[in-house]
Amino acid sequence: MTQRRAVALVAGAATLLSTTVLSTIFDLYSWVLYSFLSIAVVVIVSICARAVRIPVWGQGLAALAALLLLVTWTFPSGHEFLRVFPSASTFRHFDALLTQAGQDVQRLAVPVPERVSLDFLVAVGVGLVAIAVDVLAVGMRHPALAGLPLLALYSVPVAVHPDSVSWIPFVLSAAGYLWLLMTDHIDRVRRWGRRFTGDGRDIDTWEPSPLAAAGRRVGFAALVLAVVIPLLVPGLTTGVLDRIAAYNSGTGPGTGGTTQLGTSINPISTLRGSLRLGTPVNLFQLHTSDPDPGYLRTAVADQITDNGFKPRSARRAQPLARGLVEPTNGKPSSLKYQRYQAQLTGQRLDDRYLPLFANPTTVQAPGGANWRYDTDTGVVAADRPATAGRSWSTNYDTFDYQAKDLRAAPELSSGDPAVKYNTEVRHIPQITDQVDRLVRGKATEYDRVRAILDFFSPKNHFKYSLQTKAGTSGSAIVDFLKGRQGYCEQYASAMAWMTREAGIPARVVVGYTHGTRLGNGQTWQITSHEAHAWVEVWFPTFGWVPFDPTPSTDVSGSAVFGWAPNPSEPDPSSSGGGSASQSGRKETGSPADAGQHGGAGVNRADGGSGNGSTVWLYWVLGAVVLVGLLAIPAARRGVLRGRRSRAEGRVLAVSSATDGDPPDLRVDGGDDARTAAGRRAAHAAWDELVDTMVDLRYEVPASETPRALAARLVHDESLPAGPAGAVQRLALAEERARYARTPADAAGLRDASRQARAGLAERVPRLRRWGAAILPRSVLHRWRRAVSDTVGAITARITGWQQAAYRLVPRPLRNRRADRTG
Repeated sequence: MTQRRAVALVAGAATLLSTTVLSTIFDLYSWVLYSFLSIAVVVIVSICARAVRIPVWGQGLAALAALLLLVTWTFPSGHEFLRVFPSASTFRHFDALLTQAGQDVQRLAVPVPERVSLDFLVAVGVGLVAIAVDVLAVGMRHPALAGLPLLALYSVPVAVHPDSVSWIPFVLSAAGYLWLLMTDHIDRVRRWGRRFTGDGRDIDTWEPSPLAAAGRRVGFAALVLAVVIPLLVPGLTTGVLDRIAAYNSGTGPGTGGTTQLGTSINPISTLRGSLRLGTPVNLFQLHTSDPDPGYLRTAVADQITDNGFKPRSARRAQPLARGLVEPTNGKPSSLKYQRYQAQLTGQRLDDRYLPLFANPTTVQAPGGANWRYDTDTGVVAADRPATAGRSWSTNYDTFDYQAKDLRAAPELSSGDPAVKYNTEVRHIPQITDQVDRLVRGKATEYDRVRAILDFFSPKNHFKYSLQTKAGTSGSAIVDFLKGRQGYCEQYASAMAWMTREAGIPARVVVGYTHGTRLGNGQTWQITSHEAHAWVEVWFPTFGWVPFDPTPSTDVSGSAVFGWAPNPSEPDPSSSGGGSASQSGRKETGSPADAGQHGGAGVNRADGGSGNGSTVWLYWVLGAVVLVGLLAIPAARRGVLRGRRSRAEGRVLAVSSATDGDPPDLRVDGGDDARTAAGRRAAHAAWDELVDTMVDLRYEVPASETPRALAARLVHDESLPAGPAGAVQRLALAEERARYARTPADAAGLRDASRQARAGLAERVPRLRRWGAAILPRSVLHRWRRAVSDTVGAITARITGWQQAAYRLVPRPLRNRRADRTG
């Protein structure tokens, strides 16, 4: 069985290139280390398994066992044998990591922070893909089928990413796959025999093949088309799940000239992921004339599920220019309001929902998307994300709600569309009983809502935390009401559920608090830690009125409404303050409070962000590492050229040092020191000329003598007199060094080498000269031969051990095995 080492190494490299797509979903780069370790272990173990002639299925099992030992060592539970052999506790630990990884996938937003569970998932997943690629491409010799696991690896980030991924990982993945196919075909050709030209001349390994060149051109053209076409065809630049979810939720033409808006991503899930980011991310900035801005709305979750709320398909979504009207909502003329302007600028926020204040009158949406306005929810959304780096503006009204007016609101009517679509609830006995106790004796809708709001008070042992207590009821709402610990999503969903249980229309709104004021001006910085959820309740003739049950002391930039005092704050009416208007909200929190929705306290008065201010360091470090890696071949070539150029000087040094020595002094193969130094100088100058030709992609047949090569080079390339004479001078010196009793005079070899190299470089295009300087082929060929020789030596050593072990087997057993194989 042949080892196919080159194909195995390229299969591992192709798998590693395919993992670059993971950079689009991870915030940091710890996944690179785990991916590299998994792939390296699989490749090395597979090569060794083939060296001892283990069957294909055994190679896969050996690689799988090695991967198990690797993840046991890198993700230990503390109960392993010798730190690498798993125990029962290890597998329980792995199960817990996989469970945690599934939860992280559900709750974290892209880009996800570093998590041990996700690193474990990457190590195991990439390792399994590497095993599949190695078995298919090397063991079964079907490299084309190896594209399937590589495609599966690439498809996962593409499927979960809300927007299209960068074209760079696609190009790298495709290039790795094409490299694998090309290497396999070259290996097959070499197994069949050596290559020859049309006139029967042998072709050396570094000489280009016309067929290989054609294949490279076809592969390059295919990659270019694959990258360019999606940029030219509309609709091919959004994520897969985005389009599938939008299709399933009803995106498309509607009736009456309107279009329904789909929901590509559940905003509740995005909210959950934003709050759990360890370091806040600058999302957008707000500049407003409102001295105390309220909450910015992005989406409305009004469809009830077993575990809370999610957005439903919009019923009356219209183009933004036609759908946005004055938000009268049937309010009495006596209701006072203030009109403000706001300008918003996206930073790292890339969303299809447009953050806006409630009751907008005009909206100037950013370009690049088809924005539509849902008159039922007041949400402005597009068919794809289009907020990153863009600006939008709005005019909006804030109304002076007062408790006495809301208490006098008319009774709810079953014919009201808001009642019809926002009172649906799934009755759970525990919640029904609790609501009955709270609203008993409350005569008005407002009093019933206030009773439910006041229930979420610290007096009733409710506590703010990003970690909820586990329950066994099967309902997330019931578990929260029992554990009484959670964050804004749980508080808002529980209140909206209980309000609907009381027969009152309610829905959950997702958005942001106003964030942190920058200086003393009218500009505010909103980060991922300002993501928030609250409740809106429908009051006839008043419309949707906001209520926030989440403890305001734990939410940066939260607002305490006069008509709906937060349960964690004292009632302003009890101190004679009366009712506060929406435009006169009481702001809680501080610019550097110790809990941005449970996150670490960060002073963002300067608008900075820990993540945004350090991410450029990763890019700089990556660029430096990349440049350093690319510079290694060129640096090695420069060191080698300098060492050869000093050979002439060493001849002179030896000549002066050996003057007066006995003439019969022999130091090197029978030569005296002066002769040996002269031969080495001639060889060095000739080797430099040959390497220069290889770097510049000149033809260098191994069968040609120095004289024949020089004559052909001078004739075919039409070298000028100076470079031609230099080439012939080097060829003569090499010929004398090889065959004559004494070498030619070494004086002038350095100048001849420099002149010959300059003449050869002038005969090739500039791009080829750049390639020779940056990635010299002579160095790469030399490294490849060194690696091949090393692997061959290791294989020979393993084969020798195998044969020695085979000789220890009794002869009858050896004969029996020979009979079976024969």
